[in-house]
Amino acid sequence: MKILIVEDHPACRDLLAFFLRNMGYKTVEVENGEKAIACAATLQPDVIFIDVSLPDANGIALAAVIKRNAETAHIPILVITALPASVWRTKALRAGASEYLSKPASALELRQTVEKLTHGSQESRR
Repeated sequence: MKILIVEDHPACRDLLAFFLRNMGYKTVEVENGEKAIACAATLQPDVIFIDVSLPDANGIALAAVIKRNAETAHIPILVITALPASVWRTKALRAGASEYLSKPASALELRQTVEKLTHGSQESRR
C-alpha cells in the first residue's frame, strides 16, 4: 500500500512517514499542492494525507481538485491539521475528503484511519 503525504513542515512530514512506514506502508512525501496533484495522478496511491495549510494551496481546495480529476477521484483523502476541527472538518468532508484527523494524531489513530480507508478502497476496486 502506498500513501502520499502532502505536508509542508519537514518535521511533521517525516514523523508521519516514519509512523506509516513502521506500520508497513510505503510513503511518498511532497511539500506542496502542485507536486501532490502530479504525484496523485502518476503514483495512484492508496490513500492521500493532506495538511490544510500548504504554501501554494489550501488543503481543502486541493482535496476538491483531486476528487474532480477522473484519474484520482477514487483515492481516499485524509485531511490532517492542527487547525480547529469545528471549522475545518465539515469543509474537508464537503470537498471530498473521506476522513479528518486533528494534529497531533496518535499512531493508533493513524493506523485505524488508514485501515478503514484502505479497506474501503480495496472493496470499491473489486
